[in-house]
Amino acid sequence: MTLVAGCARQVPLYHPLSRERQIQAGELLANIQARQRVNSLDADVTVTWSGYGRELRFNGGLQAVRTGRFRLSALDPLGRPIFILVIHDTSFTFIDTRQGSGYTGPVDSDFLHQYIPAGVTPATLFSLLTAQLPDIGAGNVIFGQDNKEGCYWFTFPYTRNLKRMAEVDAMSGLVLRQMIVDESEKPIINIHYDGYPASFESTAKEESIFLPAHLRIEGGALPGSIAVIIDEVYPNHAFPDSLFTLIVPDYFRIDHVK
Repeated sequence: MTLVAGCARQVPLYHPLSRERQIQAGELLANIQARQRVNSLDADVTVTWSGYGRELRFNGGLQAVRTGRFRLSALDPLGRPIFILVIHDTSFTFIDTRQGSGYTGPVDSDFLHQYIPAGVTPATLFSLLTAQLPDIGAGNVIFGQDNKEGCYWFTFPYTRNLKRMAEVDAMSGLVLRQMIVDESEKPIINIHYDGYPASFESTAKEESIFLPAHLRIEGGALPGSIAVIIDEVYPNHAFPDSLFTLIVPDYFRIDHVK
């Protein structure tokens, strides 16, 4: 698997564009925002966590919708769930079936921030995982270019203390990398993309979606790095609300976190 690593610095030293190049970059941004995108994702995934000299790998299923609802299931070789994480709007539930235990609470809890950094909402996480850019007009975006030929950097307003940045191939419009950085330009999340397009079990129309198959996630308080391979994507469809409501067996020990 080849991953696009970008430049050596986590946040590049980039330079302003000429007026002509700014116009070209703005047109490219508009084309990216206008192309077909996924509003929901149903995929088989392989996830590898690496850190502190250890590596944890599992196969599983990921279901998600643009509004920020997620269900991630890690499966054993027989297809039985090892753990399940469900995010439903402002709350989450996590269960470990091997231990018969789990956690539930708000999405801005310290527990969930071990996996989703503070400042990254579930809806933003969906757009980051699917390599989509914010729907923000070019007039509110800062365009630049680092020393690497053929790529632009787009900087989007995000919140008062944070910025969202994207590295984009100037010819194809493929999004190679996205970051959310704090006031000191330290990434709280840093995602590299490769493997376009992801494999679809669907129609030719859906195969044209610019969805990466390989992601590497780093940054901030995340322990180590996470590599995600999207092995198979199933047809884009609406999920029942019940999919993101996890019924926990009465005999499980569940801790309520704040």
